[in-house]
Amino acid sequence: MKLSTQAVIDVYNALVTLDGKLRVVKDGEREQVVREPYTFGPGLRVAIAKNIANLKVIADVYAKGRENLILHVTGGRPMIDGNDYEKQLTFAVANAQLMAELHEVAVVTIKEDELKLGVNPIPGTVLAAMAPIIEGESWEIMTQAVERIVAGNSDN
Repeated sequence: MKLSTQAVIDVYNALVTLDGKLRVVKDGEREQVVREPYTFGPGLRVAIAKNIANLKVIADVYAKGRENLILHVTGGRPMIDGNDYEKQLTFAVANAQLMAELHEVAVVTIKEDELKLGVNPIPGTVLAAMAPIIEGESWEIMTQAVERIVAGNSDN
């Protein structure tokens, strides 16, 4: 599947949140936050793990490339001066190009019903970020619209 760097990062970040929902548990006077696992079948858990592993490689390469870009723009400094608008603009343009790059990624698509949304309260923002890898016509339409927006062509 072809995904932009931005889509890779968005899907990756969404998938790593699927360990479960956070819940506050009270034990007498003490409160503790625990993660309650989502109810997924073994096939979906394996698909999520494979996708995380495959997407992480590209996300890590982007992170290193972004770091190198900052060093290049600043002449070796790890941060861009907030008042140096020329360097900020140079970085922003180059970073936008990095984010728009397309990558052929081996991903396992996920069927909407596998997510068991009736029992797993996965937030809409997470589902939207996962749209490129969720099977189904409505998800494909959403993914195409997002790709057009990222490409700067929202009229088509």
